[in-house]
Formats: sequence, C-alpha cells, structure tokens
Amino acid sequence: MAQTEHAFDQPIGGGDLSLKTAAASDLSAKQYFGCKLDADGHVVLAAAGEAIFISQDKPIGGRVGKFRMCGVSYAHFGDAVAPGDRVTTDADGKIVAATAQTSNVGTGATTGSDVLGICIIGGAEDEIGSIFVLPGGAIPGTLA
Repeated sequence: MAQTEHAFDQPIGGGDLSLKTAAASDLSAKQYFGCKLDADGHVVLAAAGEAIFISQDKPIGGRVGKFRMCGVSYAHFGDAVAPGDRVTTDADGKIVAATAQTSNVGTGATTGSDVLGICIIGGAEDEIGSIFVLPGGAIPGTLA
C-alpha cells in the first residue's frame, strides 16, 4: 500500500477541519460532493452512505484538493433536503437525507445509512445548500 502525505487545515481558535490530499481521479465536476479515501489513501467520490468528507474545490486526478472533515460546508444535493435533516450520500456522491437503520433479526440484513452531517440550509435536487459535516454512524432504528 502506498504511503500518502496529508495536510490538515484548521483555523486558529477551532472552526472547520479540512484535509488537503491528492484526488485519485478527476473531481473537477464534483465540488461539494461526498468523498472517501481509497485503499491508497487518496480521495475518491463516495458511493451511497460512504462519505466522510465534502470536496471544497475541483481537483483533477493526482492533484491536491481540500476536503472538509468537520465543520460547515456547502453541499450539492441529490434530492430535497430540509434544515435539521441528518444527511448522507447517494450513489453519485450527492448529499441526501439519511434514513434510519432497520435490522432484520431473521436474516441479519441491515438497511439505512450512515450520517455524514446535519443540514443547515436545505434545498432541492441539484441545488447547493449547507451542512455541518460531522460523521456520526447510523441513525438509530428498529428491529424487524
């Protein structure tokens, strides 16, 4: 596994925490989308429920980009999201409302999504809103 160098960006006195690292692929059209790390420690677009960062700029593959790990960020919505909604990513890396987790006792199957953060300024599909990035695991749900 390749070693990747990361730089953290945090304003004095707290505030937002961002990671500066290389994008594994072209993210130039994916500003404010959900991202994750690949096996080599490079940032890639997240699939459904996988995001741990929000892209802050438009890096092309191999170039360093800035990715919000914690704090306020713009977000590209994949569906209508309302203020106060817990959010996650859809299959395209867009930000959508998270769903509560349901576990089937008989089959062991689990549905639901991990939380990337909480919506501050909502919007409709393909609009830019604002979220507080705070990855937090699954929304508690029910047993079926």
